[in-house]
Amino acid sequence: MIYRYLPFILTLEAPAVITAFGGDPNSSRTLSYLPGSILRGAAAKKLGDPGNDPKEWKKFRNFILGGKVRWLNAYPVSQDLRALPVPESFRCQKDASFAQKADLIDLACFKEDWPEEQLERVSAPFITFEANPLLIQPKIGARLHHQRDRIKGRAWKDSSGQSHGTIFIYEYLEADQQFEGLVQLKGESEEKCLDLAEEVKKLLGEMVFIGRSKRARYGGAARITWKDLRETEIEGPGGDGLRPLLEDILKGQRFRLFLIADAVVRHPETGQIDPQALPLLIESIFKGRVRILFKALGSIVRSGFNRKWRLEIPQALAVKAGAVLLLEAKEGIPKTEINSLLHEGIGERREEGFGRFVLLDESVEILTVRLPSDSEDIEPPEDEVPEEIFLMERRILLKHARLEAIEKGLEIAQGAQNIPSNSLLGRLSTPLRKPPSKALDTLRSWLTSDSEEERLKKEAMEQLERCTLLQGNKNLKCWLEEILRLESLSELLNLDVLAQRYHLVSEENARKVLLSEKECLASWLIEAVFSGLRLRNKLEEEDRG
Repeated sequence: MIYRYLPFILTLEAPAVITAFGGDPNSSRTLSYLPGSILRGAAAKKLGDPGNDPKEWKKFRNFILGGKVRWLNAYPVSQDLRALPVPESFRCQKDASFAQKADLIDLACFKEDWPEEQLERVSAPFITFEANPLLIQPKIGARLHHQRDRIKGRAWKDSSGQSHGTIFIYEYLEADQQFEGLVQLKGESEEKCLDLAEEVKKLLGEMVFIGRSKRARYGGAARITWKDLRETEIEGPGGDGLRPLLEDILKGQRFRLFLIADAVVRHPETGQIDPQALPLLIESIFKGRVRILFKALGSIVRSGFNRKWRLEIPQALAVKAGAVLLLEAKEGIPKTEINSLLHEGIGERREEGFGRFVLLDESVEILTVRLPSDSEDIEPPEDEVPEEIFLMERRILLKHARLEAIEKGLEIAQGAQNIPSNSLLGRLSTPLRKPPSKALDTLRSWLTSDSEEERLKKEAMEQLERCTLLQGNKNLKCWLEEILRLESLSELLNLDVLAQRYHLVSEENARKVLLSEKECLASWLIEAVFSGLRLRNKLEEEDRG
């Protein structure tokens, strides 16, 4: 049985929410990488239910249940090099100011003389394994969402404390980022692995949709670029302190076991999931031929979601990726056995990319790493405006535009003479309850249609023609026809002035927003005029009475 690895690049063409455990229950944190379960789930969805077909069941077992295919995590890419989690043993000086480079201290090098400096964990989650390592922090954005009660128009709590509406935040991986992952293939021969690789490519195609809220503002569209098969998961010679072991391990040699993915492990005696059981498991898989000299472990809660069952996968406390064990060989270990261990991984859920590790040579006390340059800056550009600002600007502009339309409509109604009856004005106001485009189309049909059946009756037309307005010395019918053509709205409602006064992003953008809502503005203006005319009729009737 041989193993091959099919690398792929996922390029995000839309923001992706890859839900992480924890945080506010109404909000969603995102992972900074794409777990193997992402593509595994996409593959399972495309395979569908195998039903009672033995061939389809075999294919489903091979691709999804870990028979011959395993889906490994996709981590950020820098210059065509897949980054890996920062080792848990790495530290940096607290409150140190870094420009382009930083010195990391590896605690695995210290036994008695502990560093005197105040240290803290490395903030960036990923590092490249090369001669000049680079720290990488994927770009993560956030959106604020406001869920409101449809009747009250705001969030509130009743007397029992039940919330009606809330504010929540979604974190997401920003678009235009690349992540490299691998598909591990197991076959009886090289040809079988090649066939499996082609089936995987054909199954997933060139585009997948990942993460949650795919029908909202996120989408998670990711384009897949496939690379050539290779024999190992980790490629390249690495660099000092981050160099993979490629040869036999000799008796007395010290090396590090570095976990490059989370691992769900069980205690060999109790059978319970226990991250602290990792050292016992490592001694077991090496058959007692290693001695543990140092360990740096972290734990994290991992869960998931089964699309088929529409249920969450039970939570498990896992050993966090980046865990480091410093080992010493009690006797020699051949390269072939080492490769077999690396291919198999450790722990549970290995078909989803859990339990992957690599062996490294001895570390160095101080490792100098590069920091992201200006071109690789993790912060969004200063001139990039969050989408929330655009939405806020739109609400402010339309609010003031509506007030302007109401004020102008009442002013027009104030100077009208020979006002039509309230029954006619009420009938003309009825279409305005519809969406603006449909409302204006109905009024156009009533006023200008060539069909007598669609036009208003002659008596109604005469009432509109007799009603004169001080605004432009027109009768009400002509004024309505002009407004329905949307020609004079900009000047009538002072849209340029509104854009100048109430813009947030730019005056030009505010003007575009207002012009895009001309139909809505026309509907508000006409409704205000009809309301003003009906009010005048009512007041005059009361005076006569």
